[in-house]
Amino acid sequence: MLTIGARHAFAQLLLEYPASARVISMGESGTADNSSPSTIFLNPANVIGAPRLYVAGAMIDFNPDLGDYWMRRASAGISCRAGKSFTLGADFSYSKMRLSFSPSFLAPAEVSDSEELEALALGVGYAAGHYDVLAGTAVKHWSSSNHGFTYPYDPTVEISDGDDALDLGVIVRRRATLQAWDVNWAAGMAMLDEGADVREVDTSLASPKHYNFGLNLRLVSPTVGVLSARVPLFALSANLDSAKPHDDDWRWMGGTELAVAQILFLRTGLQTITGPHNPDESVACWGAGVGIPAGKLRARLDYGRRDAGFSIQHCELTLEWEL
Repeated sequence: MLTIGARHAFAQLLLEYPASARVISMGESGTADNSSPSTIFLNPANVIGAPRLYVAGAMIDFNPDLGDYWMRRASAGISCRAGKSFTLGADFSYSKMRLSFSPSFLAPAEVSDSEELEALALGVGYAAGHYDVLAGTAVKHWSSSNHGFTYPYDPTVEISDGDDALDLGVIVRRRATLQAWDVNWAAGMAMLDEGADVREVDTSLASPKHYNFGLNLRLVSPTVGVLSARVPLFALSANLDSAKPHDDDWRWMGGTELAVAQILFLRTGLQTITGPHNPDESVACWGAGVGIPAGKLRARLDYGRRDAGFSIQHCELTLEWEL
């Protein structure tokens, strides 16, 4: 019987935790924000964005005084027009998490837990007048391997798990202009991680299925010439999200981003939990990014930080090519 609590505390974490510096620094919000591929984790409909090719990589370092604890994520995708009214999108991502430490108070052996997650997201968008309707789905395969011990004698326990999960999402967006500024608002919802139950030797972990709801407002100024690119001088995004795990309290998230000439990005966010289990447990987040617009290429390096008893630091590099 596996008695170490770390196994259950971190199982399925890759399915639940957004490995993105931008998303974390905006309070884990972005269900209706398709301006960046980083939000596909929150809603597969966000795979539909401006016509683009992209690759992205993220690294996350935790500091919970447990030992070696990190996440890594890489993704690549495309969003392109198909005729006058339709847009198609696809994204493939691979993530890995590792936790290892030596529980000397029980045994000298190292305890390690590693997870891997592959996800394929597909979407279609339809434009009608001032409105866009975006729909997407993602198929995920999650696997985990654990090397631990049974208390107090056997330090050789090994457990492997695997399961599949499905995401579904939709966004409705309205496009408008105000004195040459683009003024866009959107509402979105998604069902995430359907069917990802995990069964172990003598226990079962419930599926992390939950529902995301979000609103997004994006203001974009007219473009100016920067280096060899045409980019908005200012772009302001504001998100308000809520999430409901099927067996836990509501979570509320909000975040803002100010982008200056696609060179400087400033972000803040807040998340809180309301309900009888964890009332008013608020966490502040923040982050920043620097970018280089060059012709059709957009390169951006982002940093995000979340402090909730211990620090979580995110770094993310995104390269986009406008189509």
